[in-house]
Amino acid sequence: MNHKMTYVLTLFVTLFLINIESGQAQVLPFNTQTAMSIGFEERAVRSFFRVVSKSGLRTGREGVEDPLDRNVTVLATPIAIPFAVTRHLIPTLIVPSMRKQLTTTKNGIEQEISNTGVSDITLNLKYAFWQRDARNQTTRLAAFAGVKFPTGSTDEMDDSGVPLPAALQLGTGSWDFPFGLSFTRSTGRVALNADVFYRVNTEHETISFGNQFNYDLALGYRLYPVQYETYREKVINLYLEINGQVNGKNKVEGETAENSGGHTIFLSPGVQWVLLQNLLLEASVQLPVFEDFNGTQLGNDFTFSAGVRYLLPL
Repeated sequence: MNHKMTYVLTLFVTLFLINIESGQAQVLPFNTQTAMSIGFEERAVRSFFRVVSKSGLRTGREGVEDPLDRNVTVLATPIAIPFAVTRHLIPTLIVPSMRKQLTTTKNGIEQEISNTGVSDITLNLKYAFWQRDARNQTTRLAAFAGVKFPTGSTDEMDDSGVPLPAALQLGTGSWDFPFGLSFTRSTGRVALNADVFYRVNTEHETISFGNQFNYDLALGYRLYPVQYETYREKVINLYLEINGQVNGKNKVEGETAENSGGHTIFLSPGVQWVLLQNLLLEASVQLPVFEDFNGTQLGNDFTFSAGVRYLLPL
């Protein structure tokens, strides 16, 4: 093979790899797991600010009156740190700080209880076990599993010395184990991500939170640029996700808690801006479109998240 052909082949391969690396920026939805294992997924520190708001009692699918006018707000700021072993095997450490707040109103008097600190730390492991690439497209499958450590406190009390309810404690006190599969298909300006995963929650003292099943589907569209002219271009991606969560009933002292567990589906639009090759900004809002609770529980208002991913140098 002569030098000219070698140069042309090298240039083609380089452009192809650049296209795959740049294209992966459009397959990183906010709430859905991706099967990608390069670029921002491989070595980008990620942090975001998340606000979760719950209010209004619901029994099954119907709203009911809440005499205490309860409102729960959770402010979370997790930091996710990946440390790739290979391009196919990526452990990620997630350290969340959190503030949980409950406000109630009785006889016109508002009361507030809050709790702030580091929550339970999680170590996840992703293994991208299959991929098929072509020019301007890729299809991938990955498996993931993890362990949640009981690092968050479970014995916080209010000002009068009464233990806070389990929902306001920073941790669950249990060792929990999520595992699942993710799928990614990216072609041109469109990307599809999907995942299913299950979380086994163990018991702590007298409380055992129900196991959790999640399913997610995310459609991504590269709004800008229409075509890549250079791999250094800024990129704007739009997402629409469907995020489903099915929770089992909790157990307290061996007895099933009837007012716990259920099925919730969120519709989650989002936007992502790759500002620099090593800097990605993103935001998403989750709106409940279906809620079917066991017994009577607080309903979901919304979840808003906004964050950043910073790509570390090799």
